[in-house]
Amino acid sequence: MVAPRVDGAQPSSRSASEARDRGLWATWYDLPEAGRNDHLDWLHETYIPALLKRPGYLWAAHYASIVDGSTAGRVRRQTDDPAVPAGTAYVLVVGAEDCNVFGQPAPSELHAALPEAGRKMIAMRIGERTNIFA
Repeated sequence: MVAPRVDGAQPSSRSASEARDRGLWATWYDLPEAGRNDHLDWLHETYIPALLKRPGYLWAAHYASIVDGSTAGRVRRQTDDPAVPAGTAYVLVVGAEDCNVFGQPAPSELHAALPEAGRKMIAMRIGERTNIFA
C-alpha cells in the first residue's frame, strides 16, 4: 500500500517503514492587508509547486492563524527583543529528506534567485523569521 502524499511531492526512495522527512523549514510572517490575496495566490499556485519540484523536497503546508478573540490561538511572545522578527499570522512549513536539502541553496539564496515578481511577493512579508530543524 502506498502512503498518501501531498500533491506535487516527489516520490520517496525510502521504504514505508523509514522516516520520510528528516528536515523541516518553517517560516512565520505577517502580510499587509493590501496585496495579501495576491501573495497567497502566488504562494499556493506558483511558489509551493516550484519548491516541491526541487530535489529532496517532500511536502509543504501553509497555515493562517485564526483571530477570534479567544486565547486558544494566541501566540506567546518569548522575547521583546526588537531584533527578533515578530510575524505570527502565517506559517509555511516544508518537509525534506534531511535538513541539508535546505542548504542547496539556502532559503535566502533561493529567494534571491526568484524572478522579480516572486521577489516582490517575498518582500511583502512583515516580521519574517525562518528556522530549519533537523
